[in-house]
This record gives sequence, C-alpha cells and structure tokens, in this order.
Amino acid sequence: MITEDFEDLKVGRKYFTAQREGVTYSRREYYIENWREKTNYTPNSYLYATAQEYYDENKAREICKKFHKWFEYSGNREALSLGTLERMYAIAIEEIGEEDETR
Repeated sequence: MITEDFEDLKVGRKYFTAQREGVTYSRREYYIENWREKTNYTPNSYLYATAQEYYDENKAREICKKFHKWFEYSGNREALSLGTLERMYAIAIEEIGEEDETR
C-alpha cells in the first residue's frame, strides 16, 4: 500500500473531490460521511485523516487475516479449550453486537 498526501479541491453537500498533491489525473470523489471513494466498483483508494489511523486499520486487517487462517476449516479449533473459545466469542459479541444469522 502506498501512502500519499491528498488535497481537497471541492466540497459539496454529499461528496468532496480530492487528488494527490500536484497530480491532476488522480482526481476522485469521496463521500463526506465516511471518506470512501464514490464508485460503482471496488474503490481504488482510501483516505485517512492521519497516518496513525491508516496504520491501525492495517494492523487490524492483519490480525483478522491471522484469525481467519487459524480457524479456516476448523484446523486449530481443537487447540483451544471451549472456555477460551467462549471468552473470545463473548468479547466479539460485546464489541460487534449479536450475530446476524442472515450472513
């Protein structure tokens, strides 16, 4: 991932336009409410208010990937006691909320 400074060009009611500093062809629109790129497809870029926010999100993503790898196909399920799994589940429910059964 590349981190670069962006500059605001225009701010509207729902969107704002930003570009990499001094690079006019990199102009993109973002939603004001969540700073996500306005696109009908997968976003090409993400904006963060600070470098620390960017690093924190990447660290969280790495940890989630590790959990996914550890528990994929239940390979490591036997390595943890039921009590440990229940504590992990309780922490997740406390942070995320009750599980959505439709997913």
